[in-house]
Amino acid sequence: MQVARAGHDWLQQHPEVDPKRIIAVGRSVGSGPATELAAERELPALVLMSPFTSVAAFARQFGAPGFLVRDRFDNLTLVEEFSGPVLVFHGRRDTIIPYTHGSTLAEQAAQGTLVTLECGHNDCPYFDADFRGRLVDFARSALPGRHD
Repeated sequence: MQVARAGHDWLQQHPEVDPKRIIAVGRSVGSGPATELAAERELPALVLMSPFTSVAAFARQFGAPGFLVRDRFDNLTLVEEFSGPVLVFHGRRDTIIPYTHGSTLAEQAAQGTLVTLECGHNDCPYFDADFRGRLVDFARSALPGRHD
């Protein structure tokens, strides 16, 4: 979480960056720090790829008791409290973090959108032209100001 904070704070110090246009993006385990960053800083939007609802819920599916989890990363609670738009990408065939985690997050967000992908956890086309286009469209609709 310290790295996410430091990265955000470093980025917003640059004069060419409008701090009101910074979006947190997190994939898999990175969805935890991204969601916490969105809760701690005034961010306009959040993008999550293959996210979990919480580390405890994720750990339980592997038989680990939730109380053993040090970093809770309760994405569900934080997404429910986040007022900005949330874009969630999740593969329907994800066997590491089940699709229901992503769909639940999108459903519970005040402004949630779920993009269902036909892939697993590590084979989703997160950097192809269609994915980039969806990100650009989301940013244009979610961010204040210029769109060039």
